[in-house]
This record gives sequence, structure tokens and C-alpha cells, in this order.
Amino acid sequence: MVCPFLIAAGLRYLPLTQLVPALGVLPLLFALRFATLDSSREARVLASPWNLSAFVLITTLAFLYVGTENAVGGWIASYARNVALLSAGAAAMAPSAFWGALLLGRGVAPGVLRSHSERSIYRLGLLTAVVGTILVLTTHVVPLLLTGAAIVGLGLAALFPITVAVLSRDLGENSQRLGGFFFAIGNMGGATIPFFVGAVSTKTHSLRAGMALTLLSMALMLVISATCSRRLAFSAEDPR
Repeated sequence: MVCPFLIAAGLRYLPLTQLVPALGVLPLLFALRFATLDSSREARVLASPWNLSAFVLITTLAFLYVGTENAVGGWIASYARNVALLSAGAAAMAPSAFWGALLLGRGVAPGVLRSHSERSIYRLGLLTAVVGTILVLTTHVVPLLLTGAAIVGLGLAALFPITVAVLSRDLGENSQRLGGFFFAIGNMGGATIPFFVGAVSTKTHSLRAGMALTLLSMALMLVISATCSRRLAFSAEDPR
């Protein structure tokens, strides 16, 4: 939420070509720290059967979700600046609205999931995100654009935690050793879908056309959750 404003402040003192490498030192430090952790305990190889089709569906959802989240969060500032002709500092409010709403949604999701099924919250969240994205893509008014960004964040908030829960239920103990593949594929989506948003924007000379790809990924998630729900271990329909 605060990083866009910190980056905007940092650009007053450092050019982008120096600021980005400086920020790149942080993950390197984290990597060195993790490399020193105790790795003597090896993961237990589990021989129990696991559901391949469910794993493919779950990792597909992870790929689409992380890609969608990164695409919206990564491009919304440029989109706001392009459409609403905002300054870099003012455009930073758009990703902050998105991430802030996503953080708020993650905070309230556990309480909501106590009285509503994961399946219904998942689909409702996707529909909410679609509505927010449409609002973002169809308005030039700054308050409405920020509202749309917040609606998208709120709609996406519970999706990834639910997907991780489904992974744990479908694969059981096997999720411990297959979780790495799950998160890796999700990160692949985080690298791929934002790239295609930029590529389409460049090809069509319209960032709106590129951002519309997020609607496609949301639609695919909605189709998978609706048509393949019996293969995915969502929680009981009525937790009450």
C-alpha cells in the first residue's frame, strides 16, 4: 500500500535505473538468509495416491489468480496516469486503493467464511472483481477509477487463501511436497499475465485493451470453479 508513495518519493533523489537495482538488493539479502537456515531435515516422500486432475485444476487457478493480481496491481498506476492524466504521485493512489482493499478483504475473509461456503465466496469474489474491473475500464473519473480498483482488490481478497485450502484438502499430506510446484506455477502466472498485458497494450496502443486481459483470466477462473467444482475440495456448502 505504501510502496508506490515511497517509490515516488525515491525518484526525486535517484533515477529509476539506480532505484530498481537498489531495491533488488533486498530479495538478495532474504535469499542469503534463507540459505543459512537449517536444511538437514528432508521432506518425507509420500507414497499415498493423489488426484492429478485436481492438482492440474488447482495450479491452473493459482496461475490465473497470481497473474491477475500482479497485472492489476502492477499496471493500475500506469493505467490511471494514462486514462485520467494523473501525475505519478496521484496515480500511486490507484495501486494503494487496490492493495488496501485486498488487505482489508483478507482480514475479514475468515469471519465471512464461517457462515458461507468457500465455493460461494470464491464465485462471488470473482464476480465482484469483474464488476470492479469493468468500472475501471469504462470510467475517466478519478474517484470512480479508485473505487473500481478497490472493488477489484476486495473481490480477489479471499481467492488465493481458498485455493491453498483446497490444495491441502485435495492432496492431503502430499500437499507438503507438491506445494512448491503450486507456488512456482502461481509465480509463473505472476510473470506471464502482466507481460501479456504490456504486450497487448503495446500492440494495440491501448492500455485499456491490455488490462482487459484480466477480465479474460477472471472469466476462466469462474468457468473452472463452476464446471469443475466437484473435483475441487471446497469446504461444505453450509458451514453454519
